[in-house]
Amino acid sequence: MKYTARYFKESLPEWKRKKDSVLVRHILRPISFHVASVMANLGITANQVSFFSMLIALIAGALFLITGKAFHVAGSLTVVLWMISDCTDGNLARSVKQQNYGEFADGMSGYFLVNWLFLCLGMCAYRDGGVIVSQNHVWIMFVGALAASFDSLSRLANQKFINTEHELIEQGRIKIEKSSSNPLGDNRMAKVFFRIMRETNLNGLFLPLLLLASIFNFIDLFVIFYALEYCAMFAGTLFTLIRKVLKENKLRGGNEQ
Repeated sequence: MKYTARYFKESLPEWKRKKDSVLVRHILRPISFHVASVMANLGITANQVSFFSMLIALIAGALFLITGKAFHVAGSLTVVLWMISDCTDGNLARSVKQQNYGEFADGMSGYFLVNWLFLCLGMCAYRDGGVIVSQNHVWIMFVGALAASFDSLSRLANQKFINTEHELIEQGRIKIEKSSSNPLGDNRMAKVFFRIMRETNLNGLFLPLLLLASIFNFIDLFVIFYALEYCAMFAGTLFTLIRKVLKENKLRGGNEQ
């Protein structure tokens, strides 16, 4: 079978299309259909694309460690390339062959990019300065590290909740017809909040903002903005999950330990 971009476009589930940000839906995802068709016809698997994207992430961050606007712009464009590869491995996994540990490979690539990139951006702002940060102000490196940490903590908290819920169901300690893949629930405010986060996050405005920050030298503002956003995302995630745990235990008479 010869795979085409149209094949991958038609194989994209509606729920996935709706979940994509505007940027991904209209620009990056269509590009990834063509890339996926080439990869599939060459016999390259989704996991191989995921692991290769870690190398792309390494290069993207490293370019910000080199002095010079041209390198920073190249780093921004390399992050765009990473995002296309992230869409590509999903296309392959859904439409060609779903591989074991695919979620692990995909997740590790994402964790690696965000953590490594923000560490490099913090060091870049420390070395070159910016709009509100003068050169050699060490605190901006700390802010970059916070951005990386809060993003990972949000993901880990969410995943740990899901894993714990699965274990409790298997042990018969709680009864839920279907374990939620979105433990944050259907709260309207939460939906609005996390929709905003999605549109400004890695697969949304993050990419054009990073490119503009590289061109106009406001990487310090970029790092500070996302440190605050990821902090808010972690606080919102943690609050919602703790609230759900307390509510669940209260309904069951506080018998769960």
